[in-house]
Amino acid sequence: MKRVTGAIVLALRGRLGTKRRFQRRATAMLSVPAESSRRFVGLQVLSACGYPLTQLVVHRWGVRGAAVAECVCAGLTIRDASMVADGVPGRLRRIPAALLFAELGVGVVASLAGLPPLLSAQPADRAASGRTCAADNVRRAAVAVLFAIHTIRFGIYLRPDRGRCPGQA
Repeated sequence: MKRVTGAIVLALRGRLGTKRRFQRRATAMLSVPAESSRRFVGLQVLSACGYPLTQLVVHRWGVRGAAVAECVCAGLTIRDASMVADGVPGRLRRIPAALLFAELGVGVVASLAGLPPLLSAQPADRAASGRTCAADNVRRAAVAVLFAIHTIRFGIYLRPDRGRCPGQA
């Protein structure tokens, strides 16, 4: 943001001169330096840690943690559904588009599997019946697959023009 405001201030003061010099200088100010790629690696590591973090939150906070994990899964599902509704898969290559649909499906399963323990206000890791334990295993597996697919897609999108079709702008 500091670079953007610097370019605007210089332009308003008239220090950049011609339009061409302004465009060149503004482009240089807005370009992402190579050192910032480390931030993207950090974001991908956090994305990969999504499953262990959700399990830790559920274990530590009980029902409130299950609500947090459910919100995270539902948020990813809603984001994927809106991307599908906007027609994003048509602009993606085959594998990223298939991963988007897979993430949407797994997100729905993870969200639906997380609802019963949350609505019964019973901690998911302390279930009494075998059926509830099986449902908890399905939830855990779905959340693990959801974050695995999300991390793969995130890694694809961090590389320039890897997920987008060649003809798309």
